[in-house]
Amino acid sequence: MLHRKTTYQSVVFQDFESLGRTNYHEIIRFCERNRDAMETLNFQEYFIMELAYCNSLFQMENYEKHLEVANKIIELSIFNNVHLFQGEDIYQKTLFQKAQAYKTLNHLPEAIHITKELLKMNVNSKEYQSFLKFCYIKSNTLFLENLRGYGVLICFVAASILVLNILIIEPFYPQKVLLFHILSIIGLIVGAILLVGGLTVHHWQAKSKFKEFIKEIEK
Repeated sequence: MLHRKTTYQSVVFQDFESLGRTNYHEIIRFCERNRDAMETLNFQEYFIMELAYCNSLFQMENYEKHLEVANKIIELSIFNNVHLFQGEDIYQKTLFQKAQAYKTLNHLPEAIHITKELLKMNVNSKEYQSFLKFCYIKSNTLFLENLRGYGVLICFVAASILVLNILIIEPFYPQKVLLFHILSIIGLIVGAILLVGGLTVHHWQAKSKFKEFIKEIEK
């Protein structure tokens, strides 16, 4: 377990402490400006600063840089047997931030993989469960993408027929107005069914995947 106060506090660490815990922008600037000095600190001071830097990058939504630093934090916590800091599980917190960063960057397979690993550690976490469900729902399968594409295409064709019916068929071919009107309505209905049906099937598949995974790790 790491504590905020260390037995010996260097000047750079004292300056860092004066920034506060939630001054994320200044923490990032400070750690990047004092990188060389950080490398000379004892492990405890260095790790506390690097952990704050990692969290600040996440809070400021600098996700690509955060992912790089998060990997270092995870390695350091494992190799140095550091699990808790201020009552928080560093390993799980950093992993979950990685999953959230991957999700925001639209790297859903990575986000799903990490969240599954977190649930293996803590299957009862509602936060992890909700996040995995969300990732499953957000991840588009080829089936869903095709279904959406066909639905949009059919709706577009149906709308085009409706416009054609008003501008050309009605003035010049009044006897065919009803036929084109029926075709446009059928097209809109079919397109809507494909869109709504595709989303419904996708949500059902996502929930099924989630339930199957939870059932598997609870065995």
